[in-house]
Amino acid sequence: MRKEPTRKRINEVLEALGDSYALKVIDYEWCIHRDLGSGYDIEISGLDNRRKKLNIAVYVWRIRGRLETVEMIRNIRSIWQLRQVLNKIEWHYREDVYPLPLLYEWGTSA
Repeated sequence: MRKEPTRKRINEVLEALGDSYALKVIDYEWCIHRDLGSGYDIEISGLDNRRKKLNIAVYVWRIRGRLETVEMIRNIRSIWQLRQVLNKIEWHYREDVYPLPLLYEWGTSA
């Protein structure tokens, strides 16, 4: 198990996202995680490092049935962009719809 992250960036992002998100070790990296309650989870990766610039990746995991990644959004460069991506994901994968993949990368049209 890795030590608790000491870098302030991951904590700043976690604080900006609110109480629905939590720190979790995924594949030996401290990530930000959210269980959407609809059979899907969000993993926010790319913050557990010493880079000066943000380069965040967001993964959506199907956790019911077979565990698999259903979305991957990369090249997110700011907290504002991250919030925009997460808002779309949260709406798209909510409990009352059967989601189809969003299939986009930040900076391209959906």
